[in-house]
Amino acid sequence: SSSENLRMGAVSQAVPKLEGAVTNLREHGDAAGAVGMELSKVSKIPANEEFKMCDVLSHGLLRQGRRNKRLALELSAAMDSFLQQYKMVRYEKMALQDRRQAIQRKGTYRRGADQRAVYLAQQQRHLQAAGQYGQLNHLERTAIQTDTMANEVMGEAEEIAARLKLEIHRVAIDRRTQWNASMKTIASAMKEACSERLAIWESTLEALKAVPGGMPTDDTTPIVNGLGNSIATVSTPMPANMMVSSQSQIYHQPNNMNASIAINQNNSNQQLDTSTIYA
Repeated sequence: SSSENLRMGAVSQAVPKLEGAVTNLREHGDAAGAVGMELSKVSKIPANEEFKMCDVLSHGLLRQGRRNKRLALELSAAMDSFLQQYKMVRYEKMALQDRRQAIQRKGTYRRGADQRAVYLAQQQRHLQAAGQYGQLNHLERTAIQTDTMANEVMGEAEEIAARLKLEIHRVAIDRRTQWNASMKTIASAMKEACSERLAIWESTLEALKAVPGGMPTDDTTPIVNGLGNSIATVSTPMPANMMVSSQSQIYHQPNNMNASIAINQNNSNQQLDTSTIYA
């Protein structure tokens, strides 16, 4: 019962999260489709050659949105077994509650029957000696009735336990087989969707590169600032003496006064060398 309660708790927490993930995927597809439609409208503005690449990007976003919505539909269909188990948690909890109530009733009736039997054993010799056979017969009938009712309640509790055990075993077998098949379906659907999305955006990138003024094709394209002007990037080599001094400062941090004095002496020597060069 404890392991089954842990399983039901895990199912109650995990299945809503899976539904939320599918909902987010569907909403992402809707948002991609909406952005693609807006970009398509922008690309159709007359006398605007600069927005021709928006048409290519809109096609990619529309295809992405349709693929995401189809993936969400496939995942929803594959998650039917998870939803069935999630719905069965409520009925399983009700069955376990019935089992607990049957055990309580069995204990109550069994205690009552035992008390009647003990009272009969205590009063039997006294009533026989007093000749009160009518009262003795009444006590015997009451003890027999309570014992019969306790046995019936016990049999009902055992029947509930056996049926509950069989149902839990059957549900566990169905869960293993159906969940394995569902997980395989989900994995294959996501793998196919990822490959198709990769193909969509690779084709979109190639189409953008083919558009004049679209995506850059190499690393030598100049950087453009916010005003539309290109910024020239010039790589100037660093002098050798600066490289040596910087490396000495990086890898030889002064930890005491002697080290700092040595670095100052090196800097003064470098200054003297440069002064003689410029002289």
